[in-house]
Amino acid sequence: MYSPAVYYRKSRKVKKAERAHGTIAFPAHTTPSIEDISDFEAYIDQLVALPEKFQPVSVCLHMHDINKGKYKPFLKHNIPIVTAGNTSDYRFIERFYEILRKYSYATSNFVGAYAYYAVELGIPFFIYGNKQRYINKSDPNIPVGDFDPYKTSENYKIAYDIFSELVDSVTQEQKELVETNLGIRDGITRGRMACVLYTSLLKYIFSRRGIRHIISSTKKRIQNRIKIATSSKER
Repeated sequence: MYSPAVYYRKSRKVKKAERAHGTIAFPAHTTPSIEDISDFEAYIDQLVALPEKFQPVSVCLHMHDINKGKYKPFLKHNIPIVTAGNTSDYRFIERFYEILRKYSYATSNFVGAYAYYAVELGIPFFIYGNKQRYINKSDPNIPVGDFDPYKTSENYKIAYDIFSELVDSVTQEQKELVETNLGIRDGITRGRMACVLYTSLLKYIFSRRGIRHIISSTKKRIQNRIKIATSSKER
């Protein structure tokens, strides 16, 4: 599948700013179910210690980390904080690229989608700093407790090795990895994707599971309407 984010960037002709400077850091982000208990203070010290050519450093935080107050340690050390906001907002990707394009370099202590988007935009990316330490509290897709994504996914290991050095430019190896993972080389056309999605939808609708879901949803809607009607009469 051709990356929707890259499609947006190319269709809107988003490019790296002519006056881009400094580094944007994307700390390993959390979710309501997953916490990162690594030493943030150590990570901050490492960002501050980056060579002069990478300075100044700003930090882009995920919405869950903003909500959890994880911006406070960075502000305490006078490190600027930015965020693209709610990931479900239709303006999220626009905000994300508007942030990213202003920097000469991008970094994180974990491999995330931002690594691929940065490199695709022509911004060198590198893994750097205090490693994340994830604790899963309630995500059913991951073992509960302390877990390391690098030990559960070969893709993480490959990406980590490719991005683990401080670089001044995007390497050919990085470019090839990014283009492959973002579907740039072999992503299908918009028309073919629509065909695949609608065909899948029809197969689901006429499957046993789909029919059961439709019947169940219809019953719930009817019951809700009856409750609303009954409530209105009682008033």
